[in-house]
Amino acid sequence: MIEVLEAERRVAECNALIERQRRVIEALREKDADTTSAQIVFDSLCLSLSMLVKDRHRLSAARKNRAA
Repeated sequence: MIEVLEAERRVAECNALIERQRRVIEALREKDADTTSAQIVFDSLCLSLSMLVKDRHRLSAARKNRAA
């Protein structure tokens, strides 16, 4: 159970980082600045989120299988 809760926390944290990075990119665009590096960070965060969600699903499934 604790593992699933930790996975949920990591997903929420990554979502918050993605939203923050999205705002950084918007601010850079408003200033007509180069967003290349910021976009790379954003893409990396999205990939991390994908892996975290897969991990969360795996842990949830394992928990349900143990309960059955």
